[in-house]
Amino acid sequence: MSLRFIWNNSYSVNVKIIDEQHVAFLDIVNHIFDLLDTESLLSAEQTEEAQKEKLLAAISELHNYSFFHLTTEEGFFQQFNYENTKEHMEAHDLFRKRVSNYMEASKRPDIDIKVVANDMANFSREWLTNHILTEDKKYTKCFNDHGLNY
Repeated sequence: MSLRFIWNNSYSVNVKIIDEQHVAFLDIVNHIFDLLDTESLLSAEQTEEAQKEKLLAAISELHNYSFFHLTTEEGFFQQFNYENTKEHMEAHDLFRKRVSNYMEASKRPDIDIKVVANDMANFSREWLTNHILTEDKKYTKCFNDHGLNY
């Protein structure tokens, strides 16, 4: 059983749209863990191929949503002339590269999709939770000063 993410206010950046996206992002991660945990309970009707398709869809969703979310933040960086834009976007770019590598690996016929999905979900959960607490919290004042809050 994988460690699920549970949202609490310590992760809030005091910007509604961003908090909502962080929750949605991590809900996708939790969904991957749910798919992996239920795999051992599959009925005879649900083939391994059906499970693989569900995992591929969830991997793709995580990839696409993470790019959407990071682009949202970066749009605000540009709009508000955020002082740490360069460093923050470099961190985003490293994440994008890693997630893209998982996405590409998931398409290889010789790969164990369950391993890729688990690795991607664990990496994404750890990266985002740490990133929120160490990097995203830095833009709260800037975003709030420009009218983004609750």
